[in-house]
Amino acid sequence: MTGVTEAARCSEHRELGRGGDAELPLTDLFSDGVAPGIDANDEFVPGPDAADDAKCGQALGDGADAWCAQPPPWVSLDWKDMVNAFGAERIRRISLSTNESGAATDPSAERSATYVEIELAAGDPKRAARYLQAAFVSCADAVPATVHGVPAVVGSVPSNPTANPSGEAPAVALLTPQRVAWVVLDGRAWTDPERERALKAIASHLRAG
Repeated sequence: MTGVTEAARCSEHRELGRGGDAELPLTDLFSDGVAPGIDANDEFVPGPDAADDAKCGQALGDGADAWCAQPPPWVSLDWKDMVNAFGAERIRRISLSTNESGAATDPSAERSATYVEIELAAGDPKRAARYLQAAFVSCADAVPATVHGVPAVVGSVPSNPTANPSGEAPAVALLTPQRVAWVVLDGRAWTDPERERALKAIASHLRAG
């Protein structure tokens, strides 16, 4: 009788809550007094088999050949497999949205922020920062920048034209030695002060980590 091979436990997924008591690393993305809704709040961490490359090994491309028809980070992998591909100690995902018009059915007034943060293994052995920078250049037409003291690449990705007639949403990848992150600021067009407020909050969080 042939035994059943147990599936490799390469990563673990944890939901972190969407209620009012959920803890978020970013609390100052929107205007003063705006309480955004939490659409996603979770994390992926290495599982018990993560160190076994035969079971869990995943490789990143160089970013320049990323398949740009996907959303960021343009990796043809499930999130649970990205932990190993990026050499991540943790992947944190947050999606927030708000409608400041008071009309819940008015998409032209909605703003959203999708934020992903990757805590890198020491020395970034999978060269995740290099991949992310190259992928943003290839798929978001990003250019190098410094965002509130943090090295970054700044570009844009397709947006919902119903909410944003320009059809583009700002997309920024921020790159530090310990953590890399990206954010997409979608929905109706963010004003310059709104965009800078969100990016300042993210950069301050990354610098403090």
